[in-house]
Order: sequence, then structure tokens, then C-alpha cells
Amino acid sequence: MKTKYLACLITLSLLLITGCTSTNKKFERGTLNNNLYKNESFNLEFTYPSDLQQTGKESIAYLYGCQPIENEAWATTFEKCKEEKNTNYYWDVALESTDGSKFTGVLIEDISIRDKKPTVQMLISEQMDAAKKWAGEEVFITSPYDMDVNGQTFKAFTYIATSPSNPDEDYFGMTAIRIEGNYSILLSVTVNSTDKKAFNDVVKIYTGVTK
Repeated sequence: MKTKYLACLITLSLLLITGCTSTNKKFERGTLNNNLYKNESFNLEFTYPSDLQQTGKESIAYLYGCQPIENEAWATTFEKCKEEKNTNYYWDVALESTDGSKFTGVLIEDISIRDKKPTVQMLISEQMDAAKKWAGEEVFITSPYDMDVNGQTFKAFTYIATSPSNPDEDYFGMTAIRIEGNYSILLSVTVNSTDKKAFNDVVKIYTGVTK
């Protein structure tokens, strides 16, 4: 049940991301080896803890974004997925805990097909609206802030609401976005827990510090 609810906000977010830029730089997909994720095209490198494992293709998250395909070029995978599934979203990496209480990943969007050029602030505003739509007006959302990730600036916000699957737990989330060329890079974190430290520990994967 937790995995189902974690995916609900991800689904809403995917429906609301928009954007476009003029640079047409070609990117390649990242790799995940022994919990070390690297994407040289986006200059990203993260080490994930051992309790987070790569989601399978049966994961709910993959229903709303392109799936990585082994031994296939990133661009080929992306174009094939867009054609077959009519989506411009791509999970470069997606991981979850075995109990389904934690989910995190790197979501890439091809924003070159959008009609209107966005700003990062526009994308963040859409994500904040998605959080309110899913969790209700009672959700607490921080003001957007700059987050340093591998020496690059992402615009981010965090939020907290009551867990839909367990009223005794809180539902924590973090979304961070950066635009590069024809792509937006979205870092997603969602955690069901009675302890905010569990959430902070996942966020720390990207920042080295907690917010």
C-alpha cells in the first residue's frame, strides 16, 4: 500500500512538468553499479544506501515514465519509449526500500517538445501544486530554495503531510529541479515514516547535508 501511495504524487507530478530550452545537447543515460549512480552527461554522481534497491519494470513508477533498457543507447531507449508510450519522461534511476516506505530517483524529461519555454520556478510551482492536489491544502510546503547537488544548483522544496496509508505516520517529500539544454532533471524523494530522520537520510544522498 505504501508503494502505491508513494507513486500517487509521482504520477501527479509527471502530469504537470512542462518546459523547453533551445540548446540541443545530446545526453547519454547514467549507470548504477553497486549502488553507485553516475551520469557523466549531467555531471551527477550519487551513492545510494544498501537498503535502497533498483525498482523493477513492474514498479508503479515505471508506468508513468520510460524504462531503462540494458545494453541500449540512452537516446534510442528514450525515443522508442516516447513513441510507444507517448511520454517524454525517463527514469534514469529509480530505487525503493524493500518495505516500500522509501522511494527516490532521477527523472529526466525531454522538454524540447513543449510549446512554451519555462523557467525552473515555473516547474517548481507546478510541482508544488501537484503536492497540494494530492495531499490537500493541509500539506505543509516550504518555500523554494537553492540546493547544491554535485556543485550544481537545483531549485527545491520539501513537504510534509499525513500518510494516506497510515494516519500515524507522516509523508515526507522533496523535489529538486534543474534545466540543462533540452532536458529537465528532477530529483524525487518520498518517505513514509514516524521519524523525519529517515527522510533526511535520503535527502542527504543528494546534498551531503539535511534541510
